Parts: sequence; C-alpha cells; structure tokens
Amino acid sequence: MVSSILNMENYKAYLDYAKGIEEVSPVMALYCKIYYAEKLLESKKQTKSTIMQQNESIYINDMLKQIHKTHEALGLKREQKQQLVEQYCGKSYEKTIGETLQPGFDKEGCAGRLRTVANFIDVLTVFSPLTPEWIQKSIYVLCTENRGRMH
Repeated sequence: MVSSILNMENYKAYLDYAKGIEEVSPVMALYCKIYYAEKLLESKKQTKSTIMQQNESIYINDMLKQIHKTHEALGLKREQKQQLVEQYCGKSYEKTIGETLQPGFDKEGCAGRLRTVANFIDVLTVFSPLTPEWIQKSIYVLCTENRGRMH
C-alpha cells in the first residue's frame, strides 16, 4: 500500500502540468488529467486497504466526473484531440531541444523542462502505444536530461 501511494507521488506532476497549461492548451491539460486518472486507477487495483480504497474511489469518481464534463465541453472528436496533444508535445519538444543547443544554456533548468517534455510524450499513450518516432524522441529527451544533470 505504501509503495502504491509513493508511486502516485510520481504522477502528481501531471496535475500540476494540467493546471499550468489549462488556459494555453485545454486539450493537453485534459489529457494530463486523464493520464493521471489512468495511473491512479492502476494503483488502486494494487491497493489492499479498504479505507484507502473508499477514499480513493470518492476522489477518482469526482475526478472522472470533472474529466467527462471537460471532455464533452470541448466538443472535438478523439482524432482531433490526439492531433492537438501531438502538436503540443511536438512544439514543447522542439522548443526545449532548441534550448539545449544554445551556448551557455541553463543545464539544471533545462533538465526539468526536458523531464516535462518526456512526461508530455507519455501522455500520448492515452491514445495508443507510442509510435517509433515518439519513442525515439522520448529516449533522446531522457538521455539529454541525464547528460545535463551530469555536467
């Protein structure tokens, strides 16, 4: 149970991303929440405590209602939403990778932005498994992030 809770701490960043980009990209924000909800549900399946399950169930149900409401309000087809999420990921990727190529870039700050881009790419798995192109980009981002932290 403790490991389940600790694992969820790793995913709370997706809720922070959602809050931070809601005005700029409501579709990307929605899918950050959906990704978090999926991980929460996976974690819930592993949890044995009845009290914890009841509390999580209330939280999950509230979150799913909010997600459903937002989903309907957007009024877009799934393919359109996927395209908008891919575009957001692509722009974030290009911008952040571009920063790493600048002389004297802030390695520590850029490492955090690289981690964010890798997490955004993970959100694409809500739609389907990552394509080879997105897998390659994710690996590149993570390698670049680690290289930036080592120097």
